[in-house]
Amino acid sequence: RLLPSWHGVKVTLKLALPHSLQQLWFAAGYMVLFWLLGQLGTSSVAVGHVLVNLSLLLILPGVGVGVAAMSLVGEALGRDDQQAAHRWGIDALSVAGMLLTVLALPMLVMPEPILSIFFTDESLVQLGRLPLQITGLMIVLDAAALVLAQALMGAGAQRTVMLLTLGMQWLLFLPLAWWVGIWLGYGLVGVWLSQLFYRLLNSSSFLWVWQRRRWLAHGFKIDASK
Repeated sequence: RLLPSWHGVKVTLKLALPHSLQQLWFAAGYMVLFWLLGQLGTSSVAVGHVLVNLSLLLILPGVGVGVAAMSLVGEALGRDDQQAAHRWGIDALSVAGMLLTVLALPMLVMPEPILSIFFTDESLVQLGRLPLQITGLMIVLDAAALVLAQALMGAGAQRTVMLLTLGMQWLLFLPLAWWVGIWLGYGLVGVWLSQLFYRLLNSSSFLWVWQRRRWLAHGFKIDASK
């Protein structure tokens, strides 16, 4: 038959809709971030643009490991091996942590040469020096969120991932970045320190959710609906 069954459409949308909404609002959060940087001036926008793009580039290996974890967790749950499913998430997190640490090291130890690739203005290099080092720390701290969010989706816990990701971004990071960076006057460094705190809490939350193992119930619900 050419058309999918109603049951197939319903299950697909149940899994796809939370992730679609998550990606939409997560991208909107970056628009708000750049609006905040715009309140600090064009220099902060320029430096922030480079830092965001660098971080999005360098986390890709972690995203790749997360996709692998999603497949491995789903496969383990498919054969009803809960212990292996949990272990794959932790093993993948260890691999991603090592990869991201290696990629972040140059940002921590030689921020000025890296920024000089993008800026000829020394004032911009100095403005971005500490935020780039903070970005390096953020990349490492982000490992748990990158990997375990994908692993949880492999277990069918898309709604949990959506609520946790968007809640942390919209209810914690963006208000905190405005308060510290703009209201308190700490500028770009304040925004990036707020982001560092957000990444730490976000990854810690994903690790806590993973260790609780309540996500195992999602996998069985999906399997039972077939």
